[in-house]
Amino acid sequence: MSKFTEEQANAVNASIDHPIAIVACPGSGKTFTIIHRIAHLIESGIKPERLLVITFTRKAAQELRQRLTNMGLEVSKLTVSTFHSFGRTIVAKYGSLIGIQKFRLITENEQYQILSSYLPQPEIADRKQLLLALQLYKVTKKCESEELSSIFEKYIAELKSKELVDFTDLITYPLEILRNNQYALQYYQRRFEYCLVDEMQDVSQTQFDLIHTLFNSNGHITVVGDDDQTIYGWRGADSSLLLQFQEKFTNAETFTLSTCFRCPNFIIKAMSELIKNNKIRVKKSIKCSLNEPLGKNRIKILGALNQEREAVLVCNEIEKIKNKKPFETISVLFRTRKQSLKILEEMKNRRIQISKNKQKYEGQSFDLICNLLLLISERKFDEKIVNSEIIKKISATNQISEIVGRYKDMRIKSIIDDIADKLNLKDNLINDLISESEKPENLDLNPGDFADELKFNQNEIQENIDNVVQMTTVHQAKGLEWDNVFIIGLNSGNWPSNRSKDKEEKRRLFYVAMSRARKNLFMSFSQSSKPSPYLSEISDFYFDIFIEKEEENQMEKSDKSEVKSDKPIELPGFTSVRMMNSMKKDDKTENGQLKLDFVSAKQSVENQPKVFQDISIRSRPHLDLRIISPLSTNKEKKEENESKTEQIKPLEIKKVTGPLRLGVRMMRPGLSSGNSQQFKPPKMTQKN
Repeated sequence: MSKFTEEQANAVNASIDHPIAIVACPGSGKTFTIIHRIAHLIESGIKPERLLVITFTRKAAQELRQRLTNMGLEVSKLTVSTFHSFGRTIVAKYGSLIGIQKFRLITENEQYQILSSYLPQPEIADRKQLLLALQLYKVTKKCESEELSSIFEKYIAELKSKELVDFTDLITYPLEILRNNQYALQYYQRRFEYCLVDEMQDVSQTQFDLIHTLFNSNGHITVVGDDDQTIYGWRGADSSLLLQFQEKFTNAETFTLSTCFRCPNFIIKAMSELIKNNKIRVKKSIKCSLNEPLGKNRIKILGALNQEREAVLVCNEIEKIKNKKPFETISVLFRTRKQSLKILEEMKNRRIQISKNKQKYEGQSFDLICNLLLLISERKFDEKIVNSEIIKKISATNQISEIVGRYKDMRIKSIIDDIADKLNLKDNLINDLISESEKPENLDLNPGDFADELKFNQNEIQENIDNVVQMTTVHQAKGLEWDNVFIIGLNSGNWPSNRSKDKEEKRRLFYVAMSRARKNLFMSFSQSSKPSPYLSEISDFYFDIFIEKEEENQMEKSDKSEVKSDKPIELPGFTSVRMMNSMKKDDKTENGQLKLDFVSAKQSVENQPKVFQDISIRSRPHLDLRIISPLSTNKEKKEENESKTEQIKPLEIKKVTGPLRLGVRMMRPGLSSGNSQQFKPPKMTQKN
């Protein structure tokens, strides 16, 4: 992308004197727009050292820095930070105002240990859910249980008494400091003249209040995001905050980036049909950058007999891609890790190389170095890790003060080198940490802040590794893209989960997953349970559907779904067709037309969009209906009659004079009849 679209140009060159919201659809050139907006701000007179850019991940911050450098801009004085990193600087400078002096950032393990000490039965606690509930409580003060709320308050009090902080504190404490201390607030308002916030849809109410406190008075702020991509509600993100931006910030103006440069048209259309079912959203449309005709390509739907077969079908498709297009990137996305287990097993059996997410740095050496760096910065550290034996190896006099004095003015690279040498640490971690310390954004950090940065970014995933299939959750895939994307486990109960309270957020999660695909999109489900209701919200025109069936104990893939005589035509999760009434000899059809009842899974006809209401054959232009009548009892004549079928649009029958059979064939634009999916309704025989 070398030129601005009209929408991008308007957003980039918008006024710097009042608040600006940029609503950016997936693949619309958001980062491209952000870096040019930053360049515009600098060209308009905002000094780089007085510009604050807030992103949600360190990787995004690094990308922004690199792209600004490539444009020839001097970014060494520019502050590009995550919310937590920015919050840490506030607590480090003004924490004493709320009783926090030399704080130490604790890990999730330490959080859980402290919480467990207050639990009546810690052995049965769900660690992940407990930590998420704690995080949400600290941000929203909402908790389903009074007993749990009491435990959280005890946890908060213990941390404060020991001058310990967790990641959520790096948001809540800065807000407390700025709201209650005018001197601290004025310092940061003088320090930063303008703020740009990326991924605005992911901010919590506390984060929103933080930037509102700092920048509402002068209105010098630009926020960028997409409410349709809010997928972190479980940790406090609130999609309505982007909607509220214009209300909360005086004279705010909104710009929309609606052209997608990533996904092909058939995926964009399908995504649009899905997300329009959400009620709480900024009204907008998304369009493809290329004028691609619809009907040439489609989303491939794989309906497997069971989860084991789902794994087989997905791996078959992956191997086809790898054999034909070995350099194309592939990702398998899932909502929870449990959904990936069968496919991981199948990939292992086939020796398909995969890349799974894991912590970037881990182990005793990592914990030791982080705590030594905190010690050197005269910050709180874990005495159990930095014990007396380690002190003896580093310090000749066995004094902590000697360690602090010795390393105080050394570069982080040299500190890590020296510690590794004295403790005989020779693993690859040391080289990785040294390389990390030499990155431009880390050069000005003190040892303690560098240790915090390492802990912040433990779960960044690697993207587009050559010839490797990326296995990841949709949440971790946010911001990434691949040529070929598989979304697996699309069954009701998974998408959305049975426990999900926010169906709109799970629909947004599905939307985000679909938008990761640059070329091809595959979706799979198991017939052992119902398909996701979200599939029925998308027109089957955008799907190529392959439903697997078992015949004579053999498993084979089929693109047809035949209907038994006692059932209406039904494809799982998609359009079904049934005769509205049984037809007898001399029966007349209403208005000269044979009426059919089109039903979409889990939805009544009354609630259907107009294409499903009061259905006559005209309702679906891509349905080709053929009539075979009368049927002779003579087999040869029957076959002759069938070979001479006549296409009628619309189908008109004045009266039925004998046994009638109706064949319904889905004719999609761009497909020959040989590729169409044919469904055979039950025979209707006349009653005597």
